[in-house]
Amino acid sequence: MLILDFNATTPVELDVISEMLPFFNSSWGNPSSKHVMGQRASEALDVARLRISKLIGANPSEIIFTSGGTEATNLAIMGVIYQKWPLLGRMGFGGIISSAIEHPATIQCLKAQQSRGIAYRLVSVDRDGLLNLSHLENLMWLQPRLATFIHAHNETGNIQPISQASSILKKNGVLLHVDASQSVGKIHVDVNELGADFLTIAGHKFGAPKGIGALYARNGTKLRSQIYGAGQEKGLRGGTENVPYIVGLGKAASLVNIVKKQDLSNLRNLLWLRLKDDLGEMIRKYTHENCCLPNTLFISLKNVLSYELLRKLPNLIASTGSACHDGITEGSSILRAMGESDEWVRGTIRFSLGNATTKEDVELAACWISSAVKQL
Repeated sequence: MLILDFNATTPVELDVISEMLPFFNSSWGNPSSKHVMGQRASEALDVARLRISKLIGANPSEIIFTSGGTEATNLAIMGVIYQKWPLLGRMGFGGIISSAIEHPATIQCLKAQQSRGIAYRLVSVDRDGLLNLSHLENLMWLQPRLATFIHAHNETGNIQPISQASSILKKNGVLLHVDASQSVGKIHVDVNELGADFLTIAGHKFGAPKGIGALYARNGTKLRSQIYGAGQEKGLRGGTENVPYIVGLGKAASLVNIVKKQDLSNLRNLLWLRLKDDLGEMIRKYTHENCCLPNTLFISLKNVLSYELLRKLPNLIASTGSACHDGITEGSSILRAMGESDEWVRGTIRFSLGNATTKEDVELAACWISSAVKQL
C-alpha cells in the first residue's frame, strides 16, 4: 500500500505513544484532584501547554485544550460573537468576515449562526486561491467584529497572506482567528508574526492522536464558553481533561522538526515533474510554486473523474480533495472559487507526503497514475 494522504491524518509517533501510556494506568489521576496522583496529572498538562506554546510562539496560559481542530474553531467563532451582543455594524451586518475557501468547520459554523441573526461575508480569492486583500479592505466599511481565515489550505496546500490580512484588520479593530490545522507541524507558525488573536491546532495532523487539539487565545481577548462544566481550561471548556491525549499532543509538538519537513518539497516537486512529463496538457497544478506546504501537491486531470481514477488504483492512498468532505462528486469548491472551468473541477487529486515517503514511492505513484489516466 502506497500512502500519499498525510494531510488527512498522520500515524501516531511511537515516542508519543510511549509518553501517553503511563497516563492510562499508573498515572491515571484527575488533574482537578488535590492529591498526589491528581497533581501529577495536572503537572503533565502544564508540560504539554508549555510545549505547544513554544511551537507557536505563545504563552502557556494562552493554550486551551479541545477535542480537536473543529471544536477549537467553533469555540473561537462562537466564543467571540456571543461575548458581545449585539455585534451590529453598518446596515445590520452581524460582524464576521471569512473567505470562500474555508474548511467546513468554519463555513458550517458560520451558516449555523445565520439562524440567530448573525450574518457573514466572504472574501474572494485570486487565481492562485489566495485571499484578495483589496476585497478584504473594501469589506472593512461593514465594521466586522471578527475575521476567520485558513492558514494553509487543506486541499491546495497554499499558504494565505495572513500577516498582510492581519494588518488590515488591526487598523480597523477586528479580531483575527486563524485555522492553522494544516500548517502547525509542517511549517513555521508564530502567532505574533501572523497577528493572530486566536489560532486552531489539530493534533492528528502532526503525529498526535485523533480527538485532541487546542485553541490559542491571546491573553486579554474575551471568549464565551461553549461547553459548561466545573471551570476547566480557564472556564472556557468544561469537562475533565483528556490527560493521555493532551500529553500526546504536547509530545508531538516537541518532536516537530520544520527543517526536515522541507525535504519533502523535493519529493513533491519530483512527483509533479513526472506527472507533467507523462500527461502534458491533460494535467494542471494548483499548488502555488512558493507559498505552499512542502508536502502537498493538488492537481486536476482534464475531463477525468478523480474518484473513478482512484478506484482503478486500490493500492494508492490519495484523496480527491479534503478528507473531511472527500467523495463529493459535484467538483472542487476551491477550484470553483478560483474561477476554474467545469472540465477541470471534477478531476482533482490531493497528494500529501509524510515523513516516511521515499523517492521510490513518488516514482511508483507517478507511473501508476499516468497509466490509469491513459486507460480512462
